[in-house]
Amino acid sequence: MPVELMIPNTIMAGKKTVASRLAYIEENLMH
Repeated sequence: MPVELMIPNTIMAGKKTVASRLAYIEENLMH
C-alpha cells in the first residue's frame, strides 16, 4: 500500500478512536 494512502487512513482511524473515547467518557460522566 502506498504511504500516501496509509497516512489518511491512520488519521481517520485516530479521529474515530478519539471520538469513541470522548463519547465513552461523556456516557460515564452522565451516569
